[in-house]
Amino acid sequence: MIKKIIIRFLGFIGLICCLSYFILATEVGLSLLVDLGRLFVPGQLTFNQLKGSLLSGICFQDLYYKNQENSLTIQSFKSRWQLQTPLTRPLLVIGTVEITNAAIKLAFNPRPRERHEWSFPMLWRFFQYLRLNHVQLTQIQVFHRQELLVDIPHFNFGQTGINDYAMLLQGNVNHQPLWGRGKLYFKEGYPSFDKVELHYGKSSLSLQGKLAEQWNLQTHLTIPQLKTILPEAKGFLSLQSKLSGTPEHPQLAVEVETHQLQLADHSFTLPKLAIHANASFNSANSLLNFKVDFDSNNKIVAHIKLPSLKAFSAFSQPVQGTGTVSFLDLTAFNAWLLDRSFGLSIRQGKLTGSFQIKGPLNHPILNYDFLLAGGAISLNELSMRISDLYLRAQQNEGQEIKLDGHFKLGQGSGQLQGTMNPMAKHPYARLSLTGDNLVYNTDEYQVTASPHLQLNLSNKTLYIEGDLMIPTASIHRQDWSTGVVLPSELVFVDEQKSPSTNLYDKLALKIKLVIANKVDIQYENLKAQLKGGLFITSTPGNSPIVTGVLYTLNGRYRAYGRQLDIQKGRLIYAGNLLTNPGLDIRATQKIKTIDSNNLFDVSQSVGVLVRGTLNKPVVSLFSDPPGLTQGDILSYLILNRPQSGASEGASLALLSAATSMVGGEDAEGLTDQLQNKLHLSDLSIGTSEYVNPSTGLPQQSTTANVGKNFGSKISLHYSIALFDPVSIIRIRYKINNYFVLQSETSSLENAGDLLYQIESLD
Repeated sequence: MIKKIIIRFLGFIGLICCLSYFILATEVGLSLLVDLGRLFVPGQLTFNQLKGSLLSGICFQDLYYKNQENSLTIQSFKSRWQLQTPLTRPLLVIGTVEITNAAIKLAFNPRPRERHEWSFPMLWRFFQYLRLNHVQLTQIQVFHRQELLVDIPHFNFGQTGINDYAMLLQGNVNHQPLWGRGKLYFKEGYPSFDKVELHYGKSSLSLQGKLAEQWNLQTHLTIPQLKTILPEAKGFLSLQSKLSGTPEHPQLAVEVETHQLQLADHSFTLPKLAIHANASFNSANSLLNFKVDFDSNNKIVAHIKLPSLKAFSAFSQPVQGTGTVSFLDLTAFNAWLLDRSFGLSIRQGKLTGSFQIKGPLNHPILNYDFLLAGGAISLNELSMRISDLYLRAQQNEGQEIKLDGHFKLGQGSGQLQGTMNPMAKHPYARLSLTGDNLVYNTDEYQVTASPHLQLNLSNKTLYIEGDLMIPTASIHRQDWSTGVVLPSELVFVDEQKSPSTNLYDKLALKIKLVIANKVDIQYENLKAQLKGGLFITSTPGNSPIVTGVLYTLNGRYRAYGRQLDIQKGRLIYAGNLLTNPGLDIRATQKIKTIDSNNLFDVSQSVGVLVRGTLNKPVVSLFSDPPGLTQGDILSYLILNRPQSGASEGASLALLSAATSMVGGEDAEGLTDQLQNKLHLSDLSIGTSEYVNPSTGLPQQSTTANVGKNFGSKISLHYSIALFDPVSIIRIRYKINNYFVLQSETSSLENAGDLLYQIESLD
């Protein structure tokens, strides 16, 4: 009974095998598989002719496939193969693969690459089970959104002997020529490469050697311009490698050299980088030694012990390593730092230390102890230079980085302590900055400060909070009023705009500023000593605002050419900018007047009251005791005499001073009102030129000018010098658009001129 069951079961298995062979070996079976494949292919698949079987090979004619994004067109696809039975080596022999006139059109957007775990060791002996005799590709094209990316007119990989093959490739990739050639040999299932070359533009890759019982394979890669391979990178790259040893114990030596290497954002340039790495693998473990040279003065050396190749599939095996860092020229990193935080640049310093790597391979832990010694850095946007910087950074068990250091700023010293984690998902830093008599010097500011500040870096924003004591300071704001400024309408063609960074975009402040002893300020008309306290706050992207009051001591205010003593002075901050405080200044000058009743000298004071802001002061006049007119007060301040004792020219000077006293737009409005009321075409203070009769040379003098137009052709101008005994009368008659007749009469000379003028429409 049992025997019959076994016989029937074997017969059933045999029937299934026969049916399977029939399906695989005939075109009917192949068509059934193709029809079944259509159920799983997400798109449209058509072809005109299908021949062959899965055991001997297939042939497609006019194959077309299309889905929502991509399409594939092949005029002819032929492939012949055979399976060796019984199982021998090679198991599968592919005789020929021929593809003619293929076009692949892609429309997808690139997606991030998925990570895949690798399985080691690679089974190099798979060549023993597979043999490929001949591959021929003709007119293969790949398009992306109608743009031709890859064009291969000819590719041929064919058998020239029993175990010998030759390769020839011609084409273009991204409009760069691509060609290659070489020979491949198999001996006992192992490949050997003989002068295998691949050239892409000016880049080249060559292989020479064999992978047999004893490996000896050399590789040489040269890329003169990285952007031809990686559009986001720049620079020159050269790589040489040698693979030796046995399949069970391989050894790898790699040398990489780059010149003018730039990262993806092109903000970090390494003039020269050299990497030397050696790796050896065996059944117990793997050893990796490498050295990285930055500009020959900066080096990283490491020795790492890894698991064996066979244990890499899980990536959770332990890893151990040690290394050293020796950066003797930190200025090589300035090209990267300058465009980042506050224009930071390194002037000198050395960074040395050691590090350890341990833990699982997929989550290694880095411990290190680095020391920056003799450092000098500049914060260009703050005009600040820090010297004698010593900073120690430690990290243990992958925790926060601990910082501890000291530095000098001018003649003062400071300390910096805290923690930071730049590798966190949201990088942060918490630092404490203290100092004693730190000196900050610029052309306009000389400040001594003793800070007690907390610095917190979060979300790429620096928050500064604490107290700032100012023992001494001297602020001398430069006067640019005599400089020549180009008009805003002027445009420079093809001007290269330098990258601008706003200091306040990444800065927030909450600082209590205390002025302790002596702070001298000299800003435009104000010269005084300050004392008091301020509270400075700001939010990212906004300039600091200030609240508080500063008091003036021993101050003087310059008005109308006179230095007035400040009786009371305050700089008031009520949420305004640090450089533009509100003003409350009372400045006086002692004068002597004559009492008309008793005919003796009377001591009296005249002065100014300054309100408004430092950028736009509003000035008014007063006398103590009161009683003087505004004109007399102004005359005493300017001429040191009452208005009744001023000459005609001096009176016009008083008029100019009175109009400028209210400042800016108000002064212009007052002048316009006077000019309109008197029906004048010109009322101004300017300069006029006349000929000095004693020297015979032209001379200029400051004059008060009055002018009036009589119709469209005749005009009269009268000018009187304020400080010279000269008066000038000009009468102009416009003949036409090109000729003007002018008569000039002064207290020194008479003259007549015929002037030619050209009026430009630009």
